[in-house]
Amino acid sequence: MSAVETPDAPPEFPDYAPGHELETKTGRRLVVLVVVLALVALWPNIASDRNLSSSITILILGLFAMSLDLIMGYGGLPTLGHALFFAFGGYGAGILAVRVTDQVFVTLPFAVLVGAIGGYLVAKLALRTRLMQFMIITFAMSGLGIALIDRLDEYTGGNDGLAAIPPVRLGGFVFDSPVRVFYLVVVLFLVSWYLMRRIVGSAFGRMIVGIRDNPVRVSSLGVEPNSQLAILFALGGSFAALAGALHVYWFKFIGPTSAGFAFSADGLFMVLIGGAGNLFGGLIGAALVHTGRERLVEFTDYPNMFLGILFVLFVLFIPGGIIGTSRRLAGQFKTRRTARSGQQ
Repeated sequence: MSAVETPDAPPEFPDYAPGHELETKTGRRLVVLVVVLALVALWPNIASDRNLSSSITILILGLFAMSLDLIMGYGGLPTLGHALFFAFGGYGAGILAVRVTDQVFVTLPFAVLVGAIGGYLVAKLALRTRLMQFMIITFAMSGLGIALIDRLDEYTGGNDGLAAIPPVRLGGFVFDSPVRVFYLVVVLFLVSWYLMRRIVGSAFGRMIVGIRDNPVRVSSLGVEPNSQLAILFALGGSFAALAGALHVYWFKFIGPTSAGFAFSADGLFMVLIGGAGNLFGGLIGAALVHTGRERLVEFTDYPNMFLGILFVLFVLFIPGGIIGTSRRLAGQFKTRRTARSGQQ
């Protein structure tokens, strides 16, 4: 009997056993995680003040973009007013810190709750309409948010914004330096990223993708799509509000422009550049947009014009964003390599 016919013979290609592949992937992920955590721990010690400040801002913007990707990339709903929830969280945390308490375990949950409620209410109203009307309503709600900020100027500071917000505290520990705020933002960003990953990988997340791809079929299974999308909006609003609260913790200021269309458009820009339907794409897009705007100011008086041109080029030639296009090219390369191996 040959070695192939012998039941106890070892497999001919052990490197391609499923268990081996799983162990390899797990090992790689563990190595990446260790490297990332080491870089995060060392970054404040090796980065310049400018780079550390940029890192904090990018993480906050990345969280905002990822919260939008939940709604747009996975839910298929291109909203034009997502910045409203960012403003809800920022103003909620800021007003509470100025007038009641600056403890993070009070201001942060309050901001997240306000964002979740705001997202749910906006969704219940906007989802009654079709796509174009939906976009118009979300845009109009953003305008109403700015009007509300101006109307409540006694609390919000009106057009001047809410300033002189005290540093956030955790018990007796004060986050009063860039390094301390950096670690706070990193921890909350990683927790948020993990929770969003669990959401999109859950049965609820798969149902949301099903609603995006084929709402009629999902409805035939007894699921009411709008009610599920309203929950998705509440989740997206809560994470956007968390980003708004972190913005307040870092800048000690928030203004009415944080609720405006321009900031919502920035979020769309970040998601589309990085790649919709992939949470990590939001962080990549945020890094490119923020860094580009920061560097372009040094060379031109019209940084937004160049960013607008870049946005058009991405939509025309890289519709899947950086991650989507990279995966497509990697898939094509793998297919060609497999075809060449089969011919040899």
